[in-house]
Amino acid sequence: MTTTHESQNFKQDAWHHLCDDHRKLDAVLTDVRSLAFSGSFVTGAKRFGEFRIAQERHMTLEDELFTLLRALPGCPDFVHLMSQEHQHAAEIMNDISTFLSRGETDRIGALLAELASRLRDHEKQEQRLFLLEIDPTLKSHPAYELWLRHMLVLQ
Repeated sequence: MTTTHESQNFKQDAWHHLCDDHRKLDAVLTDVRSLAFSGSFVTGAKRFGEFRIAQERHMTLEDELFTLLRALPGCPDFVHLMSQEHQHAAEIMNDISTFLSRGETDRIGALLAELASRLRDHEKQEQRLFLLEIDPTLKSHPAYELWLRHMLVLQ
């Protein structure tokens, strides 16, 4: 059995790992913007495809956690909002892919900015989920830690 200190350290490590993932994804979005504005739409689309695969994997892992949390008593209300944010992000990613394939830079820049902004806001909610505002009984539930360990293996 893990101690409270070990469990907290693990959750901190998981959060830092997730933050690293966010930074990598942000860097890819910056690359896509640069490529699109330099007219390298095919390369930009390929790079965005890499981003999309990683972001969808990230969201799928979170959705697994949301399903778990919604089944437990004490689930924070903002978990439902976070799930909806995934749907909005997926819609924006679809639009970005479409405009990259058409070579329409005027829409790409605005959509990339909107996606980056939404993902930053979503990251703040993730921080609440990982570190701050989960009911202690929920946070100590074995299924929550099991999900965190699963997430780290798949990253």
